[in-house]
Amino acid sequence: MNSVYLDGFSLVDDGNGVFTLSLGLADESDITNFVLSSEGKFGQVFWDDRNEGSWDYEWATARDECDVYGKCGSFASCDANNSPICSCLKGFEPKNSDEWNSRNWTNGCVRRTATLCERTQNDGQVPKEDGFSKLERVKVPDFAVWSSSITEQKCMNDCLNNCSCIAYAYYSGIYCMLWRGSLTDIKKFSSGGADLYIRLAYTELDNKKINLKLIISLTVVGGAIAIAICVFYSWRWIAEYKERKRKSKISFYGSVN
Repeated sequence: MNSVYLDGFSLVDDGNGVFTLSLGLADESDITNFVLSSEGKFGQVFWDDRNEGSWDYEWATARDECDVYGKCGSFASCDANNSPICSCLKGFEPKNSDEWNSRNWTNGCVRRTATLCERTQNDGQVPKEDGFSKLERVKVPDFAVWSSSITEQKCMNDCLNNCSCIAYAYYSGIYCMLWRGSLTDIKKFSSGGADLYIRLAYTELDNKKINLKLIISLTVVGGAIAIAICVFYSWRWIAEYKERKRKSKISFYGSVN
């Protein structure tokens, strides 16, 4: 469905389990309707006067299996171009491996390593801070909480400093969205969508890149020190050689005289 912010869609809950969907049309001459088919296909149709008149779909869902709500359960993403279509988010594993392997994904995934807020440190060491894993080009999960943060950095900090926040996204025009509880109904797109940042324990993050940079830095520094030592000893050996040669000449001429 096109943006509710741009196209005038309004969804009203009367508090008794009844929801009313309405649409304010920019051009009231348009004849349009919403259709829910017996197969569960929901879409917007419009009356086309061409070709003797007919109802044509402007858009419709579900287009693929990933449009089925909660197809992959919590903490998993759905990609219709992959096989299997469901995969656990980074840092998560199937809640029930047998069901997952048999392609029953509804129980979703669970976190492998507890976040800083969820665990206690018993060895006296200060635990390392959580971070975020980036999931690109997705339909973001349900039940986002909108934040007034107007910069992406502030959005990230607001989530990181709140133990109940498990993910955030920053999207132009909507700005900061935060998630608590669970992440459900994530769909992966080949293009478009938003970037979702999922909170993970430090040990689940891509620290290999950081370690690689550290190794390269230490290698460069160690190499520079080794070269400096070689240069120093080479210079010292040349200086001592010249000094011995000078003393040898003085001794030779002294003996001749």
